[in-house]
Amino acid sequence: MGIVNAFINQIGREAARDVYRGTRSHAKIRVQEETFIPFNDSFLAEIKNFQIAAIASVTLNHLVNIVERAENTNVENFEWEDIFIELDNKIDFCKVELGENSKKKLDELDEKNAKNHKIKNEEHKLYIEGLIKLINDSNTQLNRKNSISALLFTPFGMNPLYYNQSSARIVIFLFFTVISFICFYYGYKLKVYPLFYMKESNVTGNAAIEGASKIANSLFILGGLFYALILSSSFKKISAEINIKKMNLYNLEQFKRYLIALNEEENKK
Repeated sequence: MGIVNAFINQIGREAARDVYRGTRSHAKIRVQEETFIPFNDSFLAEIKNFQIAAIASVTLNHLVNIVERAENTNVENFEWEDIFIELDNKIDFCKVELGENSKKKLDELDEKNAKNHKIKNEEHKLYIEGLIKLINDSNTQLNRKNSISALLFTPFGMNPLYYNQSSARIVIFLFFTVISFICFYYGYKLKVYPLFYMKESNVTGNAAIEGASKIANSLFILGGLFYALILSSSFKKISAEINIKKMNLYNLEQFKRYLIALNEEENKK
């Protein structure tokens, strides 16, 4: 026992939990709420608060009940091994305090606790293998989209289309990209041919040119704002995809090393 805690110390307890949530989310797989019911936390606290009763039989019955309930330990919670370690400590403590009369029963409980730990360890390994598969599947999906190709789509407002985002987002991006190009086009026309576009007005000469220039500048500013928002949002999406790939590779490496450590620990026994 202890390899789980070693892993948690390496990448952090919250990080270990978040990897599961993150990989499930990126792979678009529904996470059931009951996965995160804090059974392990409350049960572990109960074990730590276990005390010897005045009557040995009461203590043994309580310990039997705890060992049996340990079979419900959730291996998707990274505190699962703490439960068996703490139980092992409590059983050893009872062996010293309760004496020879309770030794046989305590030995049976010790053996059962070790057996339960082994079963849960196998379940935990399957769970980790499942996480590795999820990360690999997520990477396969992410690698279908190339960042360079995404950059080529970006100037035309087609980044959401390339990443298969929602229809609403695709329409919004294309709409504002078209609006931006229209603003740039008419702004250019007003700058180059101001008199042609101002002939319908009552203003002529230099006043017409100045008026056309002001309108052109307004159109350039408006188009520039719309286009900057489109580009900024597109670059953020590309950056987010790159970061997810990097995080997936890091998580994949950590879990593979962790699984190897679990197997090596089992082979030593």
